[in-house]
Amino acid sequence: MSIRANHNEEFHLTTGLPCVVDKDEDEAETSATKKKKKDPWMNKNQTLNTLLKLLVEKE
Repeated sequence: MSIRANHNEEFHLTTGLPCVVDKDEDEAETSATKKKKKDPWMNKNQTLNTLLKLLVEKE
C-alpha cells in the first residue's frame, strides 16, 4: 500500500521510502476517473428525468 505525495511520487506506508509509479497505472487511474465524470447517471437532468419517470409509472 502506498500514499501519493504529489503527481509523480508515491511512498510506501510501512517503510516511508519512495516507490516508482508505473505510468500505465497512472493513466488507467486517470481514464477511470474521466469515465466516471462522463457517466450519464451523473448528469443531473437525466437523473431527475429518470426519477420523475419512475414516479409517474408507480402512480
